Amino acid sequence: MKFLIRDKLAEAGLLETTYQRPVGRSGPGATGKVRATLGEVARDLGREVGTAFGDDVMAALRGCGYRPRTSAEGIVELENCPFHRLAREHQELVCGLNLCLVEGVIAGSGHPRAHAVLSPRPGRCCVVVHGR
Repeated sequence: MKFLIRDKLAEAGLLETTYQRPVGRSGPGATGKVRATLGEVARDLGREVGTAFGDDVMAALRGCGYRPRTSAEGIVELENCPFHRLAREHQELVCGLNLCLVEGVIAGSGHPRAHAVLSPRPGRCCVVVHGR
């Protein structure tokens, strides 16, 4: 939410932002601290969505852009990844964010037995939900 406010202020011309690589750093910059922060933001967003949809996890997942379906085994599989294009280039980062987002949805929905796990398989999102 903090980034959204900053971006809106910059768009309105009320704030000037710059981006530069810190001295001595190279590469894409996705350090452990950055990943942890992104994970926290994704979890918080998921929790907000989950809370907004009450105890309807499936509706909350749809609200995040997923197409959830329940398998014959009772596992919720996500037939798509809303971030598929980005995941092609940054799979590890995006799959981790998907996991955090879905964990937040579950927490916000109040399903203590449900839990999200990474279970990559071609043709669907890398996250599944057990115990819904």
